[in-house]
Amino acid sequence: MALLDLLFNTFGLMQQSLIDTRMANNRPDIYIKPAIKGIRLLHCNKIDTVMEQSQAGSDTLRRELEASLEEN
Repeated sequence: MALLDLLFNTFGLMQQSLIDTRMANNRPDIYIKPAIKGIRLLHCNKIDTVMEQSQAGSDTLRRELEASLEEN
């Protein structure tokens, strides 16, 4: 494993730990986490790939928001 891979994996673990802690203490009404694969922190040039992979999450968010508005 290259040093850069190790660094990115470490950042990913730290980020997930922070998210888990916040979710345990103050869960949001709606939380969507799209499955994005093959993208790293500095892959700014792959926005088309990110948008394509996040479409299912966008659809889920739309349904969740519509359901929430219907409840209120």
